[in-house]
Amino acid sequence: MGLLTPDGGLVFWMAIAFGIVFLILAKFGFPAILKTVEKRAQVIDESLETAKKTEARLAHVTQESAEIIADAEKQKLQIIAEAQQQGEQLIAEAKRTANLEHERIVAQAMAEVEAKQKTMQEQTRSEVATISIAIAEKLLRQNLTDKVSQTELAQRLYKEMKQS
Repeated sequence: MGLLTPDGGLVFWMAIAFGIVFLILAKFGFPAILKTVEKRAQVIDESLETAKKTEARLAHVTQESAEIIADAEKQKLQIIAEAQQQGEQLIAEAKRTANLEHERIVAQAMAEVEAKQKTMQEQTRSEVATISIAIAEKLLRQNLTDKVSQTELAQRLYKEMKQS
């Protein structure tokens, strides 16, 4: 008989050997294999759960970082606005101080001009008084009899004083 047509006894012994191997595998091999497969499935499930948690944490961290960035942007804009406001206040204060200083300098200059003007007026009055006294003295020294000669003398003296 050939290999393709096995003998009945061979099939019988092969079936018994297969049964014994199957029983040994069922008793000792399959539980170990199933335990390993279950452990591996459990590890895979735990890994998937960890991956989901990690993904959720990553999404949460991404959201938090976006919120932090948005908050930082708001703070930046607020700081810029405050700096601009302070700059404008400083400029306004500087203008106000400059205007006050300008007014003080103008008032001081006006006071100096008025003081010089008064001094000049007093000097002018003093000179006019001196000139008047000199003219009166010269008029009195000359014995003038008529008004025409007195007027001529006064005009001549005035012209002399004007020239000098």
